[in-house]
Amino acid sequence: MKFIEFRASVRLLTTLLALTVSYAHAASFDCTKARSQVEHLVCDTPALSQLDETLATTYRAALSNDPASRQRQLTWLRETRDRCNDAPCLAAAYQTQIQAMGASPPAAMPTPTTQTNPAPPALQLACPPDWNALADIDGPDPERVIMGLKAGEWRKEHLDTVLAKTQECQRSSGAPESVKKAEFVDIQTRAYPNAVAAIDRRDQRLLQESQRAQQVAQPSVAEVPPQGTQASTAPQVSERELSRQQRDAEFTQQVARNAEIDAQRQFERSRNEKLWIAGGILVAILAAWYWNKFIRNRCPKCKSTDFDTTDVLEVDRWRGTKKVTETHSRGSRTRHVSTTFVKNVYSYRCRSCQTEWAIEKKEEK
Repeated sequence: MKFIEFRASVRLLTTLLALTVSYAHAASFDCTKARSQVEHLVCDTPALSQLDETLATTYRAALSNDPASRQRQLTWLRETRDRCNDAPCLAAAYQTQIQAMGASPPAAMPTPTTQTNPAPPALQLACPPDWNALADIDGPDPERVIMGLKAGEWRKEHLDTVLAKTQECQRSSGAPESVKKAEFVDIQTRAYPNAVAAIDRRDQRLLQESQRAQQVAQPSVAEVPPQGTQASTAPQVSERELSRQQRDAEFTQQVARNAEIDAQRQFERSRNEKLWIAGGILVAILAAWYWNKFIRNRCPKCKSTDFDTTDVLEVDRWRGTKKVTETHSRGSRTRHVSTTFVKNVYSYRCRSCQTEWAIEKKEEK
């Protein structure tokens, strides 16, 4: 009796192990090593796994007859399959490639619908929108929801919508026009370029991850190595292409950083010019106030500026020199010339209180 129970337990463990191995290799590649979103979707969907196995069998048969099938398969992986985001797109891509390789897809294969992603929700914008939240677009989690939209789904047209919403919010706000204009210029020159650069960095990172996943999956997709010189030239082309794309990505990031720096410098230059203008106006106002308060001639009794000049009396006269600067075609020079100076006494009478006073002034005759 114990021996029968032991055999039943061994049979159960063997069945579970077989199911586990079958799931790990449900597709034509090892699902335990799946890295990209497309590979995980193929492994998690039985219908896509069966299509992947059918394509692998068809590909091996086509490769034995035509070595150029390898390059066509790699192009299909890079430009068609890895650009899909849901199960229906992958199913259509697999069926088209199977037909192109010379075989028809299974007749009873159902189109998977359980893994379809819902349509992206509309943007949920507050008034005013929070531009600082857009810095997480190129974060490590593409599923993070930012203003009602996932980080991996943001595009430039969405940023244009947020910019239009910001302008609409400013029109309805009660802030001064100068403040609203400064805030909008700051968004256009700093926040908007930063968000565009974040989208570019996210796309470049996803592209590099997809290329690395393709390099890992290539030995599993093509088990039969090509013959002749193609076996040595294909990896070299792939490496050169990867190096070129990496240089393009670095160049794009550098251009985005330069644009951000230029926008920041332009904003600071505009701010400094406004500060200088405001400072000049303030100095002129203070100088006018000081002249009117302490230098302007007033009645010593009632401080009125409404007075008459009643008499001018010359009390002294003498010869002297003064410094003169002359400018001509060869430059400028300074020299002293003779002149006559006089000391006059001005007499005034206030029209308001009839107070009289006198002031001595040194003048040039």
